[in-house]
Amino acid sequence: TTSVVLGTRAAAYAPIADLGLVAMFDDGDDLFSEPRAPYAHAREVLLLRALQEHAAVLLGGYARSVEAQALVEQGWCRDVSPEPVTRRRMWPSIEVSDGDAGAPARLPRAVFKAIRGCAGPILVQVPRRGYRTTLACQTCRTPARCAVCGGPLEQTGAGEVLSCRWCANQPKEWACAVCGGHEVRAPTIGHLRTAEEYAAAFPDHTVVTSGGNEVLDRVDAGRIIVLATPGAEPRVEGGYELVVLMDTWLMLARDDVRVIEEAH
Repeated sequence: TTSVVLGTRAAAYAPIADLGLVAMFDDGDDLFSEPRAPYAHAREVLLLRALQEHAAVLLGGYARSVEAQALVEQGWCRDVSPEPVTRRRMWPSIEVSDGDAGAPARLPRAVFKAIRGCAGPILVQVPRRGYRTTLACQTCRTPARCAVCGGPLEQTGAGEVLSCRWCANQPKEWACAVCGGHEVRAPTIGHLRTAEEYAAAFPDHTVVTSGGNEVLDRVDAGRIIVLATPGAEPRVEGGYELVVLMDTWLMLARDDVRVIEEAH
């Protein structure tokens, strides 16, 4: 018989005799990094065990991590990828579209039409959680800042007052420090505000959100639209009929060396 151990990062330490293979999927996921000293990464633990016990190594994933690519370039691992023809055959149909002025729910008309034609579940990925997490002056577009500490202002829900993300100050009457304007706009909005837009634009669909402190594990199939932040996408039996990635420019604008890898 062959012993197989499946598990999270702690499984890398499983006491297995005559180890023959160590395998890891999506080794770039930050959950594989131990947050406590000595901060060992499960991938490095498996590589050390494979070296000491003369075992094979298999690293897989939808996107190759920087560390996995380094192992390939150093000759430590060998590239195993499907032929381009096979990859193209397996790729979903992808359409890139810019926003249309006056289109409902900040959606290009092509996307709005595609959602209208769906009878099954739809996944909409929004890069930021919350409601209106970034605010700016409606007149001069200067970022709205707190008069007490200089922190960014946000709005946590419909009808809620403005508040500072740093010191929680709630200005009774905000005024722009540049032009004196009192009205604000939201250059980027979170999944809660986006859900309100979708609910108004598609009243024949059930709209749910997944992100922040409320992450759904599963949703039922049917005419449902799921607004989820990256990593909080719930499962649905049979898969989603349509996937919409909103504000992709914002997904690639984070200050992180892994931003392209994680966007994949």
